[in-house]
Amino acid sequence: MKKLALVTAVIVTGLLVPAVTPVAAAEGVAAPAAGTIAWAPCPDADPNLGALLKGLECGSVEVPLDYAQPGGQKIKLALTRAKHTVTDDQYKGVVLLHRGQWPGPISRDMPTRYAKGTSGLAKDVGPAYDWIGMDPRGVGASEPSMVCDASYINPLLPDPVPNTAADEQASVARAQAYAKSCGDKYGDTLKHFTTKDSARDLDRIRIALGQEQISYYGIDWGAYLGSVYASMYPTRVKRMVLDSVPSPSGVGYQNQMAKNLTAEHSGGLFFAWVAKYDSVYHLGTTAEAVEEKYNEALGTLPGPCSPVGS
Repeated sequence: MKKLALVTAVIVTGLLVPAVTPVAAAEGVAAPAAGTIAWAPCPDADPNLGALLKGLECGSVEVPLDYAQPGGQKIKLALTRAKHTVTDDQYKGVVLLHRGQWPGPISRDMPTRYAKGTSGLAKDVGPAYDWIGMDPRGVGASEPSMVCDASYINPLLPDPVPNTAADEQASVARAQAYAKSCGDKYGDTLKHFTTKDSARDLDRIRIALGQEQISYYGIDWGAYLGSVYASMYPTRVKRMVLDSVPSPSGVGYQNQMAKNLTAEHSGGLFFAWVAKYDSVYHLGTTAEAVEEKYNEALGTLPGPCSPVGS
């Protein structure tokens, strides 16, 4: 079944912590000069996002591929900006945006949702900030953009719940081939595409924006990235919203498995509720009957949809 979204928002405001030495300085990594991003109008037709960047400014920041070797290879992070429209005395700084899902994904279009007070924001909130979208390292317009075996999604991801042993073996072989393609194409580069490296990138962006502190809004893995950033750079956080916070003890596959258990339980509660109101929905008078109807409908849909409990 498709998991029911469980959204947990954590808001950090007015963070008060003892002064600490910034991690970047402790690592001896040369930071970009403040306020050095060369902003220019985004193209009307972006290769990845089409017209979604229209009205935004585009820019980029160079960061080390390996923060332990700051003088070595550099990579580029692609950014967008929707500038504040309030007067300087009402300006509240920058908000970095990340929609989550490892290892990205593309988030450069996100400022269009917040800059004008849309997406449920109060009308006086959106115009008061500079909203910064980004493609994290290895994703989208950032360079290099890492693409493994593109045929893995052909055109959809395989069914996560195989129906037979043969289907299971085929799925395992397909996953192994995909992992091998990543290793063959990118080798040792992969070890530098970690959450901590992305958190270091956030601080490089902060410096390049000329900000002492940043605000941040992240979803799913983006929320995890924000929490890691706040742990590494506690004095650099102004306000932070973490939406759908993943557990730090089981990021990735382990978290997905834990979510499955919760989703199954939530689904059962929903089916029971529908059954209680069979006079309205006519899908059955028991949770089991409603679940069977749900699975029948799911089986008619195109793509890798799996029945509950299969």
